[in-house]
Amino acid sequence: DKEQMFDAISYQKGAVILHNLRTLVGDDAYFAALHLYLTQNAYKAVEIHHLRLAFEEITGKDLNWYFKQWFFAKGY
Repeated sequence: DKEQMFDAISYQKGAVILHNLRTLVGDDAYFAALHLYLTQNAYKAVEIHHLRLAFEEITGKDLNWYFKQWFFAKGY
């Protein structure tokens, strides 16, 4: 249902995922990756893979597993 696309669960899950990512990579890497992501993608259409690539570039880690588990998997 199109009305459920932006329900409370979607927003709460997104916030939890991002907070968990911050805990995983640390504050410095988290904010550096967000800055890189926003700078590289200003005024562009993006997908979640662009965020993952920014985090991988900053941390030097393969975070594909994290994004598969938390962003693409079902559940909340």
